[in-house]
Amino acid sequence: LNSLDVLTHKNALSELSSQKDSILWNNNNDTAIREKYKSKLDELDQQISEFRNKVVDLKTEVSTLEFQRNTTNQELTTINNWFINDTCPTCHQKLNRTDNDIKLNTDKRDTLNQNLNSIVEKIDLLNNQILQLNSVDIVNLEELKVKVNNELSSELAKDKENQNNLVSDLVNKIRQEEEIISTIENKIIDINNYAFTPNINFLSNLVYSANSSCVESVICNGKFVMRNRVT
Repeated sequence: LNSLDVLTHKNALSELSSQKDSILWNNNNDTAIREKYKSKLDELDQQISEFRNKVVDLKTEVSTLEFQRNTTNQELTTINNWFINDTCPTCHQKLNRTDNDIKLNTDKRDTLNQNLNSIVEKIDLLNNQILQLNSVDIVNLEELKVKVNNELSSELAKDKENQNNLVSDLVNKIRQEEEIISTIENKIIDINNYAFTPNINFLSNLVYSANSSCVESVICNGKFVMRNRVT
């Protein structure tokens, strides 16, 4: 085992530890994944908001039309009463109605009926649009939003699981490197030997101060040929 083995493994240990710390930090930083879905979720929120505002506008328009319908109905009631009641309510004498009066009121009644039918059709159309928005369009968008949020949660969980697996693998590698370093420093080389006193710089002591008495064990081709100074 040459004198650079400890330094090599310590460098490897330092690199593995840095990788582990980086992954642990990133495990709490899911900004990148959230940003990936943010624009889609914002777009869905905007569409839902626009549809809900449209529903409010349509309901306002329906209220206006219903007011017009009620007013038209009142006018129709008045005209119909004119045709039905052809006697004076006070003296009970038959009213003198000219053909022109009858024609004018008939035309007015027809016009009011046409207006009323048009208003009712518009109200029905608007109510159908409101129903479509509330029960279909908005519901579909909200369901899609739930689906996107579920995909986001799934990807965050999967990413966390992958990072945890990476950390677990790195932890195992770090333990292996620590065991190798411990074996090299504490088993193969006796760092308690006087040559390593003071042990400020292990590599310097190993190169310039150590001698054969510092060697506790020898490994060749992955096997001990001497362990604890016993061959």
